[in-house]
Parts: sequence; structure tokens; C-alpha cells
Amino acid sequence: MKKLLSKIFLAIALCGFLMGNTVCSQATSLQSEEAIGQKAPGFKLPSHLGGDINLEQFLGKKVVVLAFYPKNFTGGWEFELKSFQAALKRYEEANVQVLAISKDTLDSHKDFAKHCGATYPLLSDTEGKMAASFGAFKEGGSFFSRRTIIIDKEGKIRYAQNGMPNHDNLLKLISEFK
Repeated sequence: MKKLLSKIFLAIALCGFLMGNTVCSQATSLQSEEAIGQKAPGFKLPSHLGGDINLEQFLGKKVVVLAFYPKNFTGGWEFELKSFQAALKRYEEANVQVLAISKDTLDSHKDFAKHCGATYPLLSDTEGKMAASFGAFKEGGSFFSRRTIIIDKEGKIRYAQNGMPNHDNLLKLISEFK
């Protein structure tokens, strides 16, 4: 029985890892589910494209997709960054601003964006304050969780998800509340 439980636990842990820590981040999911419909916390962070970006500049104008990720130059995020870039025209046509956020420095973001061909802003949250306010900070760790948040034009959180997003699903969801 002990071996069976160990195998089940290992399978659940592996599934959580492969699915972007969805299983492992249950507490964060509950926190975000409670935040759905609430006003999003304000933020102001530097972008690798130059200058600061804040939520207020999009209010009344665009839906915002926040994509929190652990670290530049990691296989998972490189794949995700490129998938956002491939879908970027669809987001722009839907009047959506994509913002990616990690603890990496602006210099690291510049190198990574060049490496991956990213043209949307990568924001530097070196202190982790924004990530913490959106439930994207891994407990006991020094990196962010992979987490996607959608904020509507009025500044309300409309959706939160752990793990790698599906762009078709995100765009469909956004079209339903525009």
C-alpha cells in the first residue's frame, strides 16, 4: 500500500510539473478565483522596450494579458514567449495588450527578447511585488509561477490560470466579455 501511495503521489507531482504546476499551486488558484471580478492591483514596472508601463495607461482602452514566468532563457518560457509572439497579431486585432513579467533584469530581458524575437513588452519585477499582488510568486522560492491573468478595460480581473495558456481559449474568453 505504501508503494502504491508513493507511485500515486509521484504521478500527481509529475503531472503538476508538466502542467505548469497547476496541481502544486492550488492555494494560489483559490486566491485568484476569489479575485475574479475584483479591481486589479495597480502596477508600474520598467519595460525592456524603454520606459515604465503601468496598468492605468490601458484603462478604458485595452484588455491586458499578464503572463508571469519563472526566468529568461528557460525552455518552457522560451516556448511560451514564442507562442505569444506567434499569436500577437490576433491579440492586437482584439485590442489586447500582452505583458510578460519576471524577476529578470532589463538587460536580461533585452537579450532574451532579441534571442526569441519578442516585440511585446517584457517587464522587470526584480522585487517580486507585482507578482505577489497577483498570486504569481512561488511559495518558498525565488522565482515566479507560470501564471496568466486577464484584466478587462475597466481594470477588473476577469480570468486567472496557472500553467501554459492556450491562446485560442484566451482570445475566445476575451471576446465574450468585451
